Amino acid sequence: MEELIQQKNLTLGFPLQWRVKPWESIAEKIQRKALEIKKIIEVKDLIGIRITFLFQRDALTACELVRQNFKILEEENTLKRLGDSQFGYSSIHFLAELKADWLSLPTFKRLGNFRAEIQVRTVAQHIWAAASHVLQYKHEASVPPPIRRAIFRVAALLEMADLEFERVLSERASYVTHIETASSSEVLNVDLLAKILDEELPLKNKSADSDDPEDYAELLGELLAFSIDTPDKLRALLKKQEKATMKDEIREVKRCEKQLQLGRVPHGTSVERTQRGVYFTHVGLTRGALQKEVGEKKYDEFRQSRYLELLQSRKVRSGTTNEEKT
Repeated sequence: MEELIQQKNLTLGFPLQWRVKPWESIAEKIQRKALEIKKIIEVKDLIGIRITFLFQRDALTACELVRQNFKILEEENTLKRLGDSQFGYSSIHFLAELKADWLSLPTFKRLGNFRAEIQVRTVAQHIWAAASHVLQYKHEASVPPPIRRAIFRVAALLEMADLEFERVLSERASYVTHIETASSSEVLNVDLLAKILDEELPLKNKSADSDDPEDYAELLGELLAFSIDTPDKLRALLKKQEKATMKDEIREVKRCEKQLQLGRVPHGTSVERTQRGVYFTHVGLTRGALQKEVGEKKYDEFRQSRYLELLQSRKVRSGTTNEEKT
């Protein structure tokens, strides 16, 4: 699942969670539900996987990935469990096995008898599930009358959060599709910045690592601080410093390739990027151009001042001087 999520660039709200059900929980479930089982692997949720996404569209994509890559024994939208006197927020649960072609591999062959319950939900759905579990407010009748209106509002707000995030994503996609950057004097924003860098810099340099994406927001702050605040100014900067930045890129790629030939892990990048013949990301190439434009000393002084501001803000928030000591 981690590999599938990474391939599709889906955005997790939390790291993927999994567990094997402990014996105490199994024994309690057998007694509570009066289950008759002969083998421990007959417990449906013996293996549990929970995947929590920031956005609903990613959760729906993940559900399709589960259907495509596993043998689905059962599928349930938990919202359909709710009766007239119940309220809540849905998530999708699958009971799945590995497909036959997976089991033909020696390393997976012994896993043919196992099933896993895979839960797919959004962060908002997870908040509702966690809160309702602690409060034990699964039926309207179980909620004290003075609290009912408040708990209904919470459920509605969480559902609205997912819907409004979808609206934001749709409007953002529409904006990115229709913005014209050729001669625009619009003040730079992160989406405009990302589009210009995609147009002006080699796409192979762009970070494809979902765990370490391009930090456009941080770069935007640096560009604005040096009055690079429009698409025209940004394009002029990249064009002016193109030869110098690509010279640095070639030098770093050769250094990393040499380390790889010696059996060492390349410093400052990954083996995959080195094999692909790239070193700097889009943000890295742009920072290099900015540094050359304003001068190394001035740029380094700016970066140091930003770092000290960050430490100070953390100290104020925490009320300690741990960062200052460090």
